[in-house]
Amino acid sequence: MSYKILSLFVLILFFSCNSSNLTKNTPDKKFVNNPYFKLLKEWSDGMLKYQVNQEMGAGIEGGLMCPTCSRIHGRCFDAVYPFMTMADLTGDKKYLDAAIKLQAWAKHVERPDGSWGNDPIITKWKYTTTFSVIALGEAIRHHGHLLDAETLKDWTGQLRTASDWVYENLAFNNKPVINYPVSAAGALAIAGVVLKDKKYTLRARELAHKSITYFSKENTFLYGEGKPYRGITKNGARPIDIGYNVEESIPNLLIYAEITDDKEVKEVLVKALKSHLDFMLPDGAWDNSWGSRNYKWTYWGSRTSDGCQAGYGILGNEGPEFAEASLRNLELLKECTNNGLLYGGPHYVNRGILPCIHHTFCHAKALAVVLDANVQVPKKRISIPREKANGIKEYKEIRTWLAAKGKWRSTFTQNDWVTGEYAVANASGGALTLLWHEKTGPILASCLIGVTNREPTNIQMNFDRYQLSSTPMLTMDIDGEKYYSVKDFEAKISQKDSEDKLLVSVTGKMVNTAQQDPKSGIVTYNFEYLFTKKTVEITLRTSGNKNKMKYNLPVISKNKEAFTIDKTNVSIQKQNVILKIGATKTPTLFEGQNRVFNTEPGFEVIPLIYSVNTGDTFKIKITID
Repeated sequence: MSYKILSLFVLILFFSCNSSNLTKNTPDKKFVNNPYFKLLKEWSDGMLKYQVNQEMGAGIEGGLMCPTCSRIHGRCFDAVYPFMTMADLTGDKKYLDAAIKLQAWAKHVERPDGSWGNDPIITKWKYTTTFSVIALGEAIRHHGHLLDAETLKDWTGQLRTASDWVYENLAFNNKPVINYPVSAAGALAIAGVVLKDKKYTLRARELAHKSITYFSKENTFLYGEGKPYRGITKNGARPIDIGYNVEESIPNLLIYAEITDDKEVKEVLVKALKSHLDFMLPDGAWDNSWGSRNYKWTYWGSRTSDGCQAGYGILGNEGPEFAEASLRNLELLKECTNNGLLYGGPHYVNRGILPCIHHTFCHAKALAVVLDANVQVPKKRISIPREKANGIKEYKEIRTWLAAKGKWRSTFTQNDWVTGEYAVANASGGALTLLWHEKTGPILASCLIGVTNREPTNIQMNFDRYQLSSTPMLTMDIDGEKYYSVKDFEAKISQKDSEDKLLVSVTGKMVNTAQQDPKSGIVTYNFEYLFTKKTVEITLRTSGNKNKMKYNLPVISKNKEAFTIDKTNVSIQKQNVILKIGATKTPTLFEGQNRVFNTEPGFEVIPLIYSVNTGDTFKIKITID
């Protein structure tokens, strides 16, 4: 064989073995009309617009610039996985190039101990290495054949180093909250396959079987989203968060079960996802109005987790309700997407607020999981549990009740598990934390009681001048101290349900953030919520020393929706109906504002304030015409 022929043969062999093998120029036909593929492509193209190019210089080249935070989030290289999935499905080299540049940028968050930092310099947090191991591992496991030999060697080397850190540092020790050690089971299972090392697989099994001991006996809810993991309150509540459970912990544990064919673990997860599905609203939203970490709640899920599709979508064959839930949430994600990026809630675009790219690069991973598993999209749509008008049900381990009468859906909570500062924690006291109607969607949706900058590197800030919690609540000020109806951990809830109506009664007392009564004497409240098929009536009675009080009723409404206040009557023009709120008192608007915006769960509200006095009986009637 001549030298020229031999050289040509070597070149052909080199490019066939070490090029991208991207021979397609159009997407695989079976994915063209796949809704998961369509949204992932939209997100991937959106993220590409924000990838820093070579001309910008070393240090930032390859990273994804966030349009609202004006910086590169440390975890942005998790998008290496969805970029690789898109490269494989479309044959378009731009996605492969983006993935390689992005993973090269990841070296800027490498730590000497082998971990990846959550941010380049701002924080010392590095437990998110777990999720980056999953992203890089899945990129290699499913699409490593697209890489040249040198890049593949580099990526597997990074994967081994980071997997060793996870192996050594993630255990059930109450250091990070429970989503980390649970997810580590999935991370190490992937590492075991990709790196062909049984030590990772064995540790994955150890973590997985420890994980399933943290599912509650009552409703198979994963608990531990708070410290200590096995902590339990006076009311019997545990640290449980619907967003982290359905979008991160359970899906990542499911990765372990699928890879290892661990039927024992999978059986628990199927049961858990079925019970968690009670908290999906008919429009595909997740009701986390009560969760231990609902400071990250957005209507479609949780801000920094990966998406429920990696759990419910994968389990579509286990039950049609799982596939349906995955699709409904996907449709909501699509509604909250604009110009290629996922916004933090339904009203962000309307409010004129830019999106944080963190939401997109995290949730893109879940869509990649579904596409790589070649999950079939069902043609027949079915109902989900919360569509049924089945009265009221208590969930004891979260001290929360779900009510359904006619077309109304509502949530009440006496959850006394508090994460972080009392003043900004989730509601309690028997609060009405969610009100939803089939014709309007969400009407009321709770958020934190106070303003917080918790996790500022992960959660975009609310810079509105006027801010008010979107939680309906009674408040009063005495000598500079604020007292709330939503802070009483000893409030009592009772209910009477019949065919035509449902009555929920809540009795408690006004306390401050330290659970203390006013020095001037105890002030009590009683709320009665009467649901019929057509109306919701709220009756408030108070007793105690004479004090002026305020009932805050923040009604969800885009600023494009016209509304009027005619003495005691409020009318809001929704898309096809009119939402009417009648009361025995005339409301005012908080600080004179027509709308106030809450980053969680992502809504504008009309901030109605009703002034009441101790001893008053105050009534509100909500109807939809």
